[in-house]
Amino acid sequence: AALGGAAHAESGAPAFELSGWVQADAVPWSTADADQLDPGTEAPLNQTTIGVRRARLRGEGVRDVFRATVEVDGGTLGGAHLRLLAADVGWGHRWGTTRALTVRAGLLTIPFGAR
Repeated sequence: AALGGAAHAESGAPAFELSGWVQADAVPWSTADADQLDPGTEAPLNQTTIGVRRARLRGEGVRDVFRATVEVDGGTLGGAHLRLLAADVGWGHRWGTTRALTVRAGLLTIPFGAR
């Protein structure tokens, strides 16, 4: 899912793009459900669950020749967690309509394949 404008603003107006995805596991009902509590731990005995196995959120902003990117990863299985995958700033130079040079610095992901 993408929100906002395309992340290649050339008019000088800032553009922002937000994208992400979610992988979730759910057991909406189970015949073995029991609406009771475990006497020792007081945890519910029912097996109806929903959990986010993985979720990623990426934001990218562009203005003129400058850009910034932030990407986070999170989930709820095995305890809630959130970690920073990438955060960088960059500068790019164009020759006509072709991107000639891009310089980025920060916490970068290692590219896999051609970019």
